[in-house]
Amino acid sequence: MANSSLRTADRILDAAEELFAAKGFEGSSMSEIADRVEIRAPSLYKHYESKEKIYEFIAAGFSARSGREQLEQTMQHLANHPNLPRLIQMQALTGGEQLEKLLVTLYRPLFRKATRLMPSGSDAGGWSPAQLRLLIMGINNMLIGYFTMAPIHREVLGKDPLSKSAIREQTDFLVAVTRKLWMQ
Repeated sequence: MANSSLRTADRILDAAEELFAAKGFEGSSMSEIADRVEIRAPSLYKHYESKEKIYEFIAAGFSARSGREQLEQTMQHLANHPNLPRLIQMQALTGGEQLEKLLVTLYRPLFRKATRLMPSGSDAGGWSPAQLRLLIMGINNMLIGYFTMAPIHREVLGKDPLSKSAIREQTDFLVAVTRKLWMQ
């Protein structure tokens, strides 16, 4: 692909992510995505064979490594794609056929990875395995909620939570919280 094709492909993903977050997967069409990118609908198929593939590509870009890197990578990905948390919540609230894809491509792998990273035995800080899984859920909610609630927090706090410095501050906070909760 040429550079212009890469830019168009990225623009398609950005437009689709925004539409899916606002209207849900089922409520969005390839024509609407094309309109947002200012190309003809048939041109979308040069980049992605279907709306489902676009959705899978958006979700697949959200992966993680380990420990601090996992939190940093996740926060950075969400900062680069601030509509993705809304898309995730929209899908969780509305269900639909894309929920299973989101679970398969994003959540199950992410939670398996987080579970493997959890401390055990004396390193678990007194937390039981069940409590550690709840802790993972809580950290996930802190990640997603940070972005979905950004418009409200911007108004209430008078600071842009999506600025680079605020993202860095939140990332450091999540790392510190995780470290303190796991390592008493």
